[in-house]
Amino acid sequence: MGLVPDMLPRREIGYLETWAARRPHKPIVIRGARQVGKSTLVREFARAAGLTPVTVDFERNPELREAFSDRDPVRIWHCSGC
Repeated sequence: MGLVPDMLPRREIGYLETWAARRPHKPIVIRGARQVGKSTLVREFARAAGLTPVTVDFERNPELREAFSDRDPVRIWHCSGC
């Protein structure tokens, strides 16, 4: 049995459960069309798993785009203000 209630699609929850079980695991990027449940999926999974997600929303915080202008994780972390 998974960590998240049956209201969310099992396939997507399975991907997150597999990701969480890997040690160490890399950050995860959830992409998709607007209003399809991406944020809900992650919030519910994080809540059930006792995790604290870090959300980067370029629409609400366009100044964070600079942090992701290259793929250097140290630069991303320092520029993001986390």
